[in-house]
Amino acid sequence: DGLLLRKVEGYGGINTRRGRATWSFDLRFAEFDSVDVQIGGAGLRLALTKQADAWARYYRFSTDYPAGLSDIVHSWVLGASGHPAPEWTVGAEYTRGPDQLEMLTIDQTGTFETNTYSGFIELLLTPMLSVQGRYDYQDRPAEVRVHRATFRLVHRF
Repeated sequence: DGLLLRKVEGYGGINTRRGRATWSFDLRFAEFDSVDVQIGGAGLRLALTKQADAWARYYRFSTDYPAGLSDIVHSWVLGASGHPAPEWTVGAEYTRGPDQLEMLTIDQTGTFETNTYSGFIELLLTPMLSVQGRYDYQDRPAEVRVHRATFRLVHRF
């Protein structure tokens, strides 16, 4: 009977590109039954070559409770990807703290600390259609291990 998903959520972000560097700035808020979360972050993505990228992102999570002090958690993301062939992208990512903000659930709020190791692949089927796969191994406190696999069919317009 526990509600894990958000009741209300908002997101805003901006990216700016200068040469081989892309800077990003994001704000997100989420309202759950028992807590509210505000997230602010910034990131840098570098085009190392025409076939390889690397990135780093930082997020600050503030979890507010109806009574009491807020919990502040910091999240760091480091990743790299490459194109072994024009239609293939493969990559890896490491996250310290909450990960994949688009999938934020209440169990990742408060003093949530974890290490997440991820691998991903994308196959471009046509210029407007691709298949994406991602595997995450998450090492949480108290000897909790989470395995998560995600597959997506993406159609671009």
